[in-house]
Amino acid sequence: MPGVRGAAEVDPALAAWAADRRLRVDLPDRHRAAGEFSFDPVLRDLATHADRGTARATAKFTEYPAGHLRLAGAAWPVRSTLLAVLAIAVAVGIGIGLPMVSARTRGRRRRRPGLTADHEAGAARTTRTGRAGATTRG
Repeated sequence: MPGVRGAAEVDPALAAWAADRRLRVDLPDRHRAAGEFSFDPVLRDLATHADRGTARATAKFTEYPAGHLRLAGAAWPVRSTLLAVLAIAVAVGIGIGLPMVSARTRGRRRRRPGLTADHEAGAARTTRTGRAGATTRG
């Protein structure tokens, strides 16, 4: 909760709500230095819990000067990167795998057991021409 420096300042209704859900009320301003803007500890907290890149991007999007900040935390958003790689791998797998499975299924339907080679050839001619027993000239 920005602006609150101690647990005694937290609204009792919010504290009870958080306790019912086994949540912790974070107070990033408790480490705010004198004369420091109240957004600095929030960005530091974001860098610690997410990563420095996210904190710097947040500062940039809100047009907050971030050059003076000393941020701790991971340098790169590893979790987000891994989720993106996983999503791409799944999409590629589906894009390649689904047509292969579909082609195999169609191939199995065409080759029914018990048919002779002559019967299969006649079925192929029927499929190409649309008429049973018709032949095509090459």
